[in-house]
Amino acid sequence: MKTLTFLLLTCASLFQAQISPNDFRQLFGEWKGELTYNDYRSGKLTNIPVQIKVSELQNDKNAIVLFYNYPEEPKANGYDTLRISADKKMIGDKNIISIGREENITKLTTEKQGSDNDKPATLRYIYTISNSKFVIRKEVKYNNAENYFFRNEYSLTR
Repeated sequence: MKTLTFLLLTCASLFQAQISPNDFRQLFGEWKGELTYNDYRSGKLTNIPVQIKVSELQNDKNAIVLFYNYPEEPKANGYDTLRISADKKMIGDKNIISIGREENITKLTTEKQGSDNDKPATLRYIYTISNSKFVIRKEVKYNNAENYFFRNEYSLTR
């Protein structure tokens, strides 16, 4: 019985770690909110307004583009492309760790190795997606640390 339970849990977690382009469809359009970030120098939380427009990448149904607009800091404006890998287990260079779906909300957690504040680290990105709310949270764990800490969060509505 324990073997069967383990097998079912393993299969369920493998299935959950795959994403579909449909998980991003409800993001298309314009979002407004704020970016809250942990300032590197002061360690204090700072908020700035942000607008994000999300659209499908032309000729690629497995990718979306996020256009970032910072009304108070236009030099920081930019874009990011999120492309789902062929095996549906990665978004860009980030491994999908978990996907939770509940009613009209999808919560997607990804991780990748990188650096933060010039230190090697694991970077965790948590996406919460619904028709009316979109959150991108970044957490960091330095290689010799045990716990993740908050780095920044986009909290958006429409």
